[in-house]
Amino acid sequence: MILRKLVPAAALGAALISGFAVPAQAATTADHIQKSSSCATSQAARAAAAEKISEAKTPSPTGCQPGPRWHYIDEYFWASDCAEAGSNGIESGHWRSFRCTCGGAFSDYQLWVR
Repeated sequence: MILRKLVPAAALGAALISGFAVPAQAATTADHIQKSSSCATSQAARAAAAEKISEAKTPSPTGCQPGPRWHYIDEYFWASDCAEAGSNGIESGHWRSFRCTCGGAFSDYQLWVR
């Protein structure tokens, strides 16, 4: 994938340095590569979320578990990051609900899911 990015970039750079006009095909190819890489990034993010569920992490011993059937995922410094990770998991179908607990000025937010 890196090679596919490098070839059009090198051709584009060589054309710009030598003063030739860039053909429309090279610009179209570069746009296509950029779009396909963003799709790959989305797939990588989904795979990372699935991996987080499969890993068994141990929460810090603060007693923030919302209930008996909740599973700990990770800790986040910002509440918005915790909420975004929880929402992404719901959208991708990894869990049905989430809660961000125990966050504050001196502790991180814990993401718990069902």
